[in-house]
Amino acid sequence: MTSSPSTLEALDATCYEKSQPQLRARDRFYRPELDVVRFIAFLLVFVRHWLPASYDPKITMQFHGLTQIINTWILACGYGLGLFFTLSAYLICELLLRERNASGSILVEKFYIRRILRIWPLYFASLAMALVIAVAYGDRDSVIWAAFSAVLLGNWFIVFHGVPSTPFSPLWSISIEEQFYLLVPWSIKYFSRRLLIAFACSLLVLANICLYFIGRLHISGLAVWYNSLVQFEFFAAGMLLCLMLRGRIPRMTEGARLTLAAAFITCWYFSSKLALTPRSVGDANAGSWPLIFGFGLAALGCCFLLLALLGLEKTQLPRSAIYLGRISYGLYVFHLPVLHLLSHNISIHRFIFKGENWFFNGLVGLGLTIVVASISYRFFEAPFLKLKNRYQTIESRPV
Repeated sequence: MTSSPSTLEALDATCYEKSQPQLRARDRFYRPELDVVRFIAFLLVFVRHWLPASYDPKITMQFHGLTQIINTWILACGYGLGLFFTLSAYLICELLLRERNASGSILVEKFYIRRILRIWPLYFASLAMALVIAVAYGDRDSVIWAAFSAVLLGNWFIVFHGVPSTPFSPLWSISIEEQFYLLVPWSIKYFSRRLLIAFACSLLVLANICLYFIGRLHISGLAVWYNSLVQFEFFAAGMLLCLMLRGRIPRMTEGARLTLAAAFITCWYFSSKLALTPRSVGDANAGSWPLIFGFGLAALGCCFLLLALLGLEKTQLPRSAIYLGRISYGLYVFHLPVLHLLSHNISIHRFIFKGENWFFNGLVGLGLTIVVASISYRFFEAPFLKLKNRYQTIESRPV
C-alpha cells in the first residue's frame, strides 16, 4: 500500500509541528548568531579581496617559508561567499517551512515581494553607479556586464568573457542567488520533506556532474567559480542542513562547538589546496576529482561552521558583530569600491608610508566600508525593509 503525496505532506507537517509545537503564524524566527555568521562570511570575502596573492613580492619577502600556507588560506577566504549561500538557503528553507506549517501553504508572490524589497533597491542602485563609472571611463566590458546583471545573468557573462574591471563586480553573486530563488519557494510549497531532500541532493549531483566535465575538458577556472550550477552545491548544503535539523536549534557543549569549528577549518584548508590553488597561477582548473572533493569539503565546512554557532545565546555574542551582520549586504556591495579607491587614488597612506601599504589599506578600507554600509542601511535600505515586513508570515530579523 502506498501513501499519496497529500498523505506524505500531512505526515511531514505533523513531524515538523511536533518538533516546533509552540509555532504560531506570527511567531518570529530570529537567531542573532546568524547575523554573526553573515559578518564572518563578509569578513572572509573582504580578506580575500584585500590581501595580495602570495606570489606578490610583498607577501613572499615578509613570510618566506610560510608563503604557500598563507596563500592557501587567502584563497580559502573566498569560500566566504559559499558561506553566504549556505546560510541563505538554510534560512529561506527554514522560514518557508515554518510558513507552510503555520498557514498550510506558501504565498510565493509574497516571498518574491520580500526578496525584491530586500535585494533589488541596493542591487540596482549599485548597478547604476557601476554603469555610470563604466561609461565615464569608456569601459565597454563593464557596460555589457551591467546589462547582463540587470537581467540577473551577470555571473554567466563572467564565465564566457572574464571578470570586468568595475569595482562592483562582486554583484555577480546576486545573480546566482536570485536564480536559486526561482526554484526554492515552489519546491518547498509543493514537495514533501522526502522530495525536498531529493531535490537538494539532485542539486548536489548536478553540481558535481558540472565539476566533472569542467575538469575533464580543462575549461577555464572562471567556469568553476562563477558557474551557477557549481555554486548551487552550497545552497543544497544549506537546504539539507535545515531539513536534517527539522526546525530544532542544536544545544551543544563548548567542546562540541570547538570540535565543529576545527572541522570547518580543516575542511576549508584541504578544500583550498585541492580546488583553488591553481587559480593562484592562472586560469587553469584543478581537474575533475580535486574540484569535486574540494567543493564538497567547502560545502561541508560551511555546515560545520553554521552548526558550531547555531544555538548560541545573544549574551554570548558580540553586539558589534550582530550589528555588522545586519548590514552585511551593504558591507559586501561597497567593500571592493572602497578598496579600489584606496588603491588607485591619492590617499593618506601615501603621505605616511611614502608608497603602497596594503595593511593600512585594509584597515582603513574596512572602517570606511562599515561607515558607508551603515549609512546605506539607515537611510536607504531600512525604508524598504520596513515595507518588506508587511509581507511577512513568519517574522524574522528586526530592522
